[in-house]
Amino acid sequence: MSLTKKLLSGSVIQLSNLLLEIIIGFLLLPFLIKELSTETYGLWILVMSIVSFLGLMTLGLSSAVQRFLSIEISAKNYIEYQKTTSSSLFVFLILGLLCILASYTISIFSVNFVAQENLQSDFKTLILLMGVNIAIKFFATPFRAALTAEFKFIIVSTIDILTLLIKTLLTIIFIYNDMGVVSLGFALIIGEASGNFMLAAIANKKLIFFKFSLQKLSKMKIKELFKFSINSFIATLGEMLRFPIDNIIISSFIGLSFVTIYSIPVRLLSYANAFILQSLSVLQPVFAKLHAENNTEELKNKFEFANHLSFCLSGLLASSLFIFGGNFINLWINQYDETAFLIIVLPITILVGISQQPSIMVLYAINKHKYYAYQNITESIFNIILSLIFLQYWGIYGVAIGTVLPMIIGKLVFLPKYVCKQISYPLTRYYKTYVKSLLLSTLVPIATVYIFTINFSWLGLSFAAFIYALMYILCFLFFIAEKGTKIQIIKFTLKVMPIKLKKKGL
Repeated sequence: MSLTKKLLSGSVIQLSNLLLEIIIGFLLLPFLIKELSTETYGLWILVMSIVSFLGLMTLGLSSAVQRFLSIEISAKNYIEYQKTTSSSLFVFLILGLLCILASYTISIFSVNFVAQENLQSDFKTLILLMGVNIAIKFFATPFRAALTAEFKFIIVSTIDILTLLIKTLLTIIFIYNDMGVVSLGFALIIGEASGNFMLAAIANKKLIFFKFSLQKLSKMKIKELFKFSINSFIATLGEMLRFPIDNIIISSFIGLSFVTIYSIPVRLLSYANAFILQSLSVLQPVFAKLHAENNTEELKNKFEFANHLSFCLSGLLASSLFIFGGNFINLWINQYDETAFLIIVLPITILVGISQQPSIMVLYAINKHKYYAYQNITESIFNIILSLIFLQYWGIYGVAIGTVLPMIIGKLVFLPKYVCKQISYPLTRYYKTYVKSLLLSTLVPIATVYIFTINFSWLGLSFAAFIYALMYILCFLFFIAEKGTKIQIIKFTLKVMPIKLKKKGL
């Protein structure tokens, strides 16, 4: 199968997986809030926010392993490839054990996180379960990275779908049997463990050169991985100091019930972000491959194409949340009154943050992500400071504003300038496309402000959103996309159509 077909099929199944996850999430959230209560579900969100910081114990090694394996398999340097797999497996095993120890330590200080005595026992149990779950995911990381490096996206995504179905089924069974919030932890750990075991088994079977050997352990390789990963760690820490830390701040200063309220628009935001990331994720190993081959011109071409795709998707999803988000939440959970302002402010993070994903991917591919790491951590420090200040005046709305403001400055001004310089891409060309996309995604909601006053049914909302998405994409292609990108899209479509027709027997 050609690289283009692999990327296409991988992207389709990854997006299908995401769509399934979104549908299940939409159906489960109102059910869980109703069955567990707003406060108890807030406890679950708090636990997941705290435990997400344990993921930092990988010290950014996940992206390092992904990049090294992509380059080594592309160069057919199988000796170094096996050093990377063996060394990373050993390191992740140690980090997994440390993660379990850290989760136990956190559980001891439950009173510092949860004031309600009746919820402290559940907090301790959930923290321990999630710590074990993170440790299992650590150990499976090299297997996932190796499969992705060899463009086996279908295998990875299929396992992810099976994992999702297992977790969902167990969650429904446990909650219906009144097993409480702790059962969410058991459902998650059983599902994730099953999926990660399948990943490991298939990687061992399908990847000829993926072998673990104590003889292949290399101190030098471990140093190289950590040298690359330290900046990834700082960048990831910056990301963690946004929404997860917001939940901890809200829980500490306002209460668990408000964590649930804040999580509703954030959940929509996370699905929009995930959709964009999944759409672009197949390009990460491509960027690394082109950089390894020193193919600068093709790297710039792919960067431009990825930017157009990212700007289009981020503008569409952000503006859709501006226009339809309130109506959707009102139909979904009937708590729009308390989230009205949040659904207007928080989608800005998509326009100025997630839209820059191609730039971030390129920096990782060319090993220039140190700048992004320190910029990210700087943004996040200001995020915490501003959130704590604004919280005193505007509550959870102040937290949202404190999250958005630093990102606007960092991602709009500094990041594009640095990335374009690194790959010799014209900055004016970049901003020309970005500014036009930004105008489209902000002016359209203003022009359609009357839609805010319409109380759609589910059918009416679906139809209106579909029409809007179609119109937005056409406007982007005709008025914003560069000529070269339009040609790539047409060629891409022509390549896809014969495949579909052939499959249908036409």
